[in-house]
Amino acid sequence: MNIAGDTPALRIGALARLSGATPRALRLYEAMGLLPAPAREGKYRVYSAVHLNVVRLIREAQALGFKLHELQALAAEVPLTQALNPDTALPALRDKRRQLDQQIHELQARAGTLDRCIAALSDPRLPTALCTEGSTEQPQPSAQDARSGSA
Repeated sequence: MNIAGDTPALRIGALARLSGATPRALRLYEAMGLLPAPAREGKYRVYSAVHLNVVRLIREAQALGFKLHELQALAAEVPLTQALNPDTALPALRDKRRQLDQQIHELQARAGTLDRCIAALSDPRLPTALCTEGSTEQPQPSAQDARSGSA
């Protein structure tokens, strides 16, 4: 849903419904400087289409893996209303992609360790020490195996 410039002002509940964020999250975004301070009508916050667009941007960024503190650092450089500028967005997106690639690499290493553990625990003849990550040592026969000659 797109809000035109002539759309009436939104209160926090309406902004929450339209954006999918909770009122508590909206207050947090404002406190962190991610969301511009809204106008006030008495004790009520009054939001505009700009606020809705910023909240949607925040939520999209979070879905891509950005943490609020990362967005806060970005917002310190340029208001989030201008964050889709290629000069701002591309470096942040490329950096997030590098972080994601590193996480993928680390998760693949963990998956390999889990596969070794599964194999080791599935074969009672193999010591469970094979489960430790990075273990390249050959299994050592136990003292009992050495005495019985079954090594």
